[in-house]
Amino acid sequence: SYLYLTIMSAAFYLSLGKRRCELEYSSESRKVLKIYTKEYLSRFMDISLTLFLVFYSFWAMSLNEKYIIISMMIVFVIFMKYSMIMEKSKSGDPTEILFKDKILMLLVTLYTAYIIYLMK
Repeated sequence: SYLYLTIMSAAFYLSLGKRRCELEYSSESRKVLKIYTKEYLSRFMDISLTLFLVFYSFWAMSLNEKYIIISMMIVFVIFMKYSMIMEKSKSGDPTEILFKDKILMLLVTLYTAYIIYLMK
């Protein structure tokens, strides 16, 4: 169940970030954007990211894998890097951000390979 909570909180973080970029940089304003402020979205992004990191830590530790703690550090760095790029992004699209930044792609690849290695 921690994995579901992890995925949901990460999805909230990514979608709120995209919405915040849309609010900040979009010239054509959709109706739904009128009810949000940048501060509101930023606050809930922070909450979602914190929950993601907590739930991921709980999930990872529940696996009883000796070296899983390393993956927690990799995930933390991935989200730090993603957040830094998103702050400068005009679209906030997670896939666009991922595929445009080589370091972020490398970190995600490293994480994926590490998890596959641990799960064998």
